[in-house]
Amino acid sequence: MLAITIFAGARAYALSMSKRVKELEAVSSMIKFMAAEIRYLMSPIQDIIKNLAEKRELSPLTFLQVCSNRMESGEDFPSAWKNAVEEYKAAGSLKDDDLRLLYSLGEEIGTSDALGQEQVCQMYSELISLKLEEARGYEAKYKEFYSALGILGGLAVIIILI
Repeated sequence: MLAITIFAGARAYALSMSKRVKELEAVSSMIKFMAAEIRYLMSPIQDIIKNLAEKRELSPLTFLQVCSNRMESGEDFPSAWKNAVEEYKAAGSLKDDDLRLLYSLGEEIGTSDALGQEQVCQMYSELISLKLEEARGYEAKYKEFYSALGILGGLAVIIILI
């Protein structure tokens, strides 16, 4: 039983690295969609968030639907965004640094004219790209290591118990 637990724990950690990469890819796409809606449609932030929440490719970002629901209930965007990201924190695989970028994005988006908001999106897109590159490198370097470590750890426990 202990061997299975060791294997499962290491495997779960390896999978969480992949999940973080997928979530960062979704955040990157979200920011690009957001910038396009600001630039070409000049949509209000409530409509942008609602449209983003409905996009299938952004489904890993469950905070978008939560934020949209909160705004429909009358909550203002900055606090709806902050509270939605806070709820997402427990379920998602993003690190604290990634989440800080999301919190900051919510504080800055919707506070200036369209050009300013486009520039905010560009800046956060670049910052998320750096995080994504870092996460992909970490995943490539350690994913197989943790999987192998789990197998070896499990085998070591079995050998010791025999």
